[in-house]
Amino acid sequence: MSDNLLLMKAKTILFKREWIVLYILICVCILFSAMNPNFLTTSNAMNVLRQVSINGVLALGITFLIISGNTDLAGGSTMAFAGLIAADAMANWRVGMIPAMMLAILTSVLVCAITGVIVAIGKIPAFIVTLGMAQAVRGVTMLWSSGMPIGRLPRSFTNIGTQFLLGIPIPVYIYAACIAYAVFFLKKTPLGRYTYAIGGNQEATRLSGVNVDLCKIKIYLIHGVMVGIAGIIITARVQSGQPGIGAGYELDAIAATVIGGTSFGGGVGTVFGAVVGAIIMGVIQNGLDLMLMSPFYQQVVKGVIIISAVLLDRKRKL
Repeated sequence: MSDNLLLMKAKTILFKREWIVLYILICVCILFSAMNPNFLTTSNAMNVLRQVSINGVLALGITFLIISGNTDLAGGSTMAFAGLIAADAMANWRVGMIPAMMLAILTSVLVCAITGVIVAIGKIPAFIVTLGMAQAVRGVTMLWSSGMPIGRLPRSFTNIGTQFLLGIPIPVYIYAACIAYAVFFLKKTPLGRYTYAIGGNQEATRLSGVNVDLCKIKIYLIHGVMVGIAGIIITARVQSGQPGIGAGYELDAIAATVIGGTSFGGGVGTVFGAVVGAIIMGVIQNGLDLMLMSPFYQQVVKGVIIISAVLLDRKRKL
């Protein structure tokens, strides 16, 4: 009897949702390393981590939203707008690097706050609101810059996206700090616990005395901070404020989150799963690049991944 209990416990641990995602990552890495000897190298691994850091930070914010039963299709547009504001502040307003970055984060938080208020108070589905916000914010970004990039950024800022510290890209350290905060937020704060409760059963959470609308707005605000950080990283990496950058990034972030085990139905998800999901997306992107696959085919592959992730999520709930 004890042996059976041990066996059942071992199966439960080994086949947890998060571990299955990790197994998938390992298999994908083995596949690409067998197909291209340049894949499994230190320099390429650092390149993957640098790429993952942007989508990964964005995916953390998306994870909070999806766990609470919401989403954000304007993440890429808001990220571009935040980065453009930082670039404009440094290049044209003669603002220092730190204030410019704070201004970028404040911009993305403001956009997400507007979204959160409309979703929570207006009782409009997040999908519809954020779809409209994506178009509006992208339009404002283009108008702000007249569709032109903003360059001449200080070296101290661009180093954030291009330089290494102790052999590791600086964006990876920023991503690690965001991961640590995300774990703390979901596990150690009341709002983190309410995030799961709202996604699991919103009405029951409301009846228990929780201000659900205020919690939703706060979750969007925290997501806005993550979006702003992602915007800073990508702007530093391309060394200019690009009004058209970030298109489709929110879909990659959503895919990473769902692949990692976060349920579209809400109430289920972990930071570990979101991180592994983001790495899987980054590894696939990098592996396909090394295979010299056309970007058009890569879009097809990403689309299949997103659809497959949603189907798996639906299967888990049945």
